[in-house]
Amino acid sequence: MIKKLFLKKKLIKGFSMVAAIFILVILSLVGTYALNISTRGSVSSEMSIDGVRAYFACKAGLEWLIYQVVQNPAACPASPQTFSLTQQGLKNFSVTCACTATSYTESGATFNLFTLTATSSRGIATDYDYITRQLVVTAMISNNP
Repeated sequence: MIKKLFLKKKLIKGFSMVAAIFILVILSLVGTYALNISTRGSVSSEMSIDGVRAYFACKAGLEWLIYQVVQNPAACPASPQTFSLTQQGLKNFSVTCACTATSYTESGATFNLFTLTATSSRGIATDYDYITRQLVVTAMISNNP
């Protein structure tokens, strides 16, 4: 009789050990999953902010290009020009500005049509954190007073 009670207690103790290990494994899996979700959310948020920075870097390049064309329509750069930005929010971004000009005449009036393109990027295209944005504007300037 005493032997049977002793065996029962041992079986119960062994079962509780298995249950405890099972619960620890489940809790560690849930913790790993929560950590993974948190990390992905953080990276996603950071990439979103960098996308906005790339947009504003691109916009800065486009505004520079518009200024150049408005001041002197003949100053439309024939080849793309690249700038590295050093301002705090736009640090490490490079902007490539390109301009194509087309002249046409309509009803005796001559117009210049400019296609202005600014492309901003940061990083290497094969990296996971590579960011790029591009803005294109078409502007028309009359040659007639």
